[in-house]
Amino acid sequence: MKNIFQKKWLYIFCILCSTYSFSNRSYAIDNYNQFRTYYFLSTPIKPNWNYVGALGYHYVTNNDNWNRIELRNELSYRFKRDIKFTAGARLNYVRKYHQNYQFEVRPYQAVSLTWPRLNSFNFVHRLMMEERFTWDLTGENEMFAQGRFRYRVDTKIPISKPALIPKSIYIRPMFETFISFGDNIDHAYFSQNKYTVAPGYIISNNLTLEFRYELINGKSATEHITNKKTNLFRLQLTHKLF
Repeated sequence: MKNIFQKKWLYIFCILCSTYSFSNRSYAIDNYNQFRTYYFLSTPIKPNWNYVGALGYHYVTNNDNWNRIELRNELSYRFKRDIKFTAGARLNYVRKYHQNYQFEVRPYQAVSLTWPRLNSFNFVHRLMMEERFTWDLTGENEMFAQGRFRYRVDTKIPISKPALIPKSIYIRPMFETFISFGDNIDHAYFSQNKYTVAPGYIISNNLTLEFRYELINGKSATEHITNKKTNLFRLQLTHKLF
């Protein structure tokens, strides 16, 4: 048992060290603290098909009352045991600085590969293409379109018990990198890196509570003018109906 836990912490340490060293290529100028809360609801709708809906709220404390409300809908199809295809869209209403209001539509498509599978946890690789259409409701800009390729690798490592079962605590390290293109972007390039450490608690077979700390380094997601650093704190509850 002692050797198993030593191996788990070794995996966590290696993931965090390698992803952090990769992040040093970008240098932050602006610093932000952002808070997010999410409620996720998922349910199977037929064999190999699954629906996920979500409601989220985002808030930036030191940016003169920037906030965003998000509604998400997603369908996924498990093609094989280790391959899953996903398509969905995020609808965002953004309020900035008491004077700028925006509406965003963000469709996305993704493929996920689970590999390798280890005794008590697995690595999941996700490649996503995300489109972003933004309408400025204050009349300053009519509409602009952007897009991002996103690659993420993550895993859930059980801590308090040998497996991911009810009443157990886990740790979820993740790394994600972004390639941006579109309006207000001169050329496609690696624009952001995201590093996540997320402890979680599996309440039951249907409920999981997770807290994330995410460090985001790179260009602004919209203007791509200056480098920025975001400390993102996220609390989410995932509810499986069946």
